[in-house]
Amino acid sequence: MRVLDALKLPSLAGAREVLPGQQTREVMLAHVVDVPEAPRWVTPGTFLLSTGLSWPRDPAALRALGEDLAACDPAAVVLAVPHFFTAFPHDLAAPLAARGIPTLELPYEVPFARVVQEVHAHILREQADVLRRSERIHRAVTRAALSGSVTDVAQTLADGLGWQAVVFGRDGQPLTRGNAPDAAAVTGALARPGNGPRDLTGGTLVPVTLRGGREGGVWVAPHPAPGGLGAAPDLAVRAAEHAATVVGLLLLAQHDAEVREARLGYAFVDTLLEGRFTGDPTAQERAARLGFDPEGAYAVGLLVLGDPLPLTAEGFASRERAAQELRQVLVSLQAPPLVSVNLNTVWFLLPEKVSPARV
Repeated sequence: MRVLDALKLPSLAGAREVLPGQQTREVMLAHVVDVPEAPRWVTPGTFLLSTGLSWPRDPAALRALGEDLAACDPAAVVLAVPHFFTAFPHDLAAPLAARGIPTLELPYEVPFARVVQEVHAHILREQADVLRRSERIHRAVTRAALSGSVTDVAQTLADGLGWQAVVFGRDGQPLTRGNAPDAAAVTGALARPGNGPRDLTGGTLVPVTLRGGREGGVWVAPHPAPGGLGAAPDLAVRAAEHAATVVGLLLLAQHDAEVREARLGYAFVDTLLEGRFTGDPTAQERAARLGFDPEGAYAVGLLVLGDPLPLTAEGFASRERAAQELRQVLVSLQAPPLVSVNLNTVWFLLPEKVSPARV
């Protein structure tokens, strides 16, 4: 709830702003403070109500009280007038306004209990609405994941929030469409410690964590167009965190499928290189699945890595990255990704229509 929302409540219809403040400030609670040493009872986001009973009358003391209250960061300060004060004292209002804290006068006959009740009821309704919308978005995002596409997850998230939503890979490149921040900004944000949400280019980036590592992130931000605020920020962050979990599960499933596919391909290429390929239906089906033409002509390529033998854990990881990059190159050349690995070498088959120089 913001101050401008509070001013729409029936009990505050007669409130008058004394000095301009930021009416978008968030209201966490409403509290009546009419005791000495008032700042001791004020926490950030308090919609402070007072009759001024314990306020000093000396201008210097009023300024000091205003500075102390401003340091407590209340959402707004409301004085009931006229009674102990005929108007909100300027000496107290000025330090508050300097911090952007609204200062308001409220007719003395308005019961503070009514104001507190209406403010707290509004806050509870907002919180309940956030939970309901969050649950709906969570269910929709989870259903979208059944398609196996992070694009569907991002679109469902964007539709549910009314915000922009983009999924990024570990290199900071967008995996889905959208008006996204540049890759350098994304990788810089992902490199910050912790796995919690972090601010990025007017929005929030939630890291996608997979097996202890950062595999990318989910970024949400309000639309730049006027009136495009969409959902509340806390709802957007909750939904983005759930979407990041769903994206992580999709990437995990995709990675495992790639590993199984790669192992199947390794075994098939080894069979070809060893001259053990047969024309039985099972072998023919596997060949068709991997894109191998038994009637075609192929060259055998060999990529030798610089990693010493026996391979270390880093050497194994380097070999897998090289094999994956080689598969991507072959696919880009419209050649089947027929690849195998052995020790510090990567073998591959190249159709005669593809020049080795292009590889």
